Amino acid sequence: TNDPTAHAELLALREAGKVLGRTKLDDCVVYASGQPCPMCLAAMRMAGISKIFYAYSNQDAEPYGLSTASIANALRKPPEQQEGLQFIQIKNEDEIKPALYQRWSKHA
Repeated sequence: TNDPTAHAELLALREAGKVLGRTKLDDCVVYASGQPCPMCLAAMRMAGISKIFYAYSNQDAEPYGLSTASIANALRKPPEQQEGLQFIQIKNEDEIKPALYQRWSKHA
């Protein structure tokens, strides 16, 4: 699909959300062939997943260029210390930020 986010775990989370009609999937379990990448792991945490089974580790994937350990290590650093990315926070009016979050929480 040429979608860099179309990992099996994310597709499964999206489908589970549709079928169950909710974003919190804390009663669900994920099964994956490989150790989930940081993107998938973050999505699973945000959904409340607490149990993940996988067959192959990052160490197993390394010889094939499929390990995501370097990305996980980079993400452990503060944004301003991550190489290859430039983080620029756009300042907003202080009274607007709470309103946006309040609006989101009404629909989440």
